[in-house]
Amino acid sequence: MIPEVSIIIPTCNRRHFLEQSLQSALSQNFESFEIVVVDNASTDSTKRFLGSIQEPKVRVFEQSRRVSMQENIWQALQHAYGEFSVVLCDDDLLNSEFLAHGIKALHAQVDPFFFTAAYNHIDSDGDPIRLRKSVPEGGVYRDPHMFASRNRAALSATLFPTKAVRDIGFVDNIFFDWAWWNSLCLSGLGVCVSSSPLASYRIHRLSMQVSDFEYAEATRDMCHFLANRYGSFKQLDLLLKTAETKRLYWGSRHDPSQLLPFVAYGCTHWSPQTLKLLLMRCLPLDTVNFLRHMLRPQTFIG
Repeated sequence: MIPEVSIIIPTCNRRHFLEQSLQSALSQNFESFEIVVVDNASTDSTKRFLGSIQEPKVRVFEQSRRVSMQENIWQALQHAYGEFSVVLCDDDLLNSEFLAHGIKALHAQVDPFFFTAAYNHIDSDGDPIRLRKSVPEGGVYRDPHMFASRNRAALSATLFPTKAVRDIGFVDNIFFDWAWWNSLCLSGLGVCVSSSPLASYRIHRLSMQVSDFEYAEATRDMCHFLANRYGSFKQLDLLLKTAETKRLYWGSRHDPSQLLPFVAYGCTHWSPQTLKLLLMRCLPLDTVNFLRHMLRPQTFIG
């Protein structure tokens, strides 16, 4: 029988976390699902662990060589049989009600929708971390620009139509999921949002680290991807302008030869954000980092 949902678990050298993620997927209070695990050429005990799994709902695939995170997930998606899919990162967890809640919400809609839920933050031991969240209020939305300003849907807490994402094609960008949500909305899909936390996002020392320059560069490239496919619009233009300004700013911090292009860009693309970064460029980097640290919301263990 073809499952209604595919839970895709990409993994690489996280044997301990993987077992917990897999168990959370198997504990769903929902019957019609499969689990597709794709090992990205792990060198720890992941392969041995996956080989010991006897659960019929689990199908395991292995990469013959290490590929990028986004390519590993994309290839895993090609193995999915479900009408809907969720990509559960190998260090995150699903609440046992995630699939039941998500499928019920999607079945209640006549038109195509995808589903995203609020989520908790946990540390490496699974203990809660209290952080500011940017998840939308619960409800049903039909805003094509809902995710244009920022990514407000966690990959491990989002249930999407498998074919609709396959039709988008491979997005070679670390913010591929952000591009997916924007593409789905711009293609006409609505979003069902649950304000109940139905997943846990783990923050730990092995989490993917992205520098400020890489973040800005990836955001800029994601904006170009969307503009080339769906045309430009106000929110996307603003995000692109901000990302390019930050990319040039951080580039000039680490390569003084990029200072002139940054100043030139700031003069021709003036905004309060540009002016702030131009002024910050006059300060020492350690002073800037100190101020940014002081202005960020405090993180503490709950």
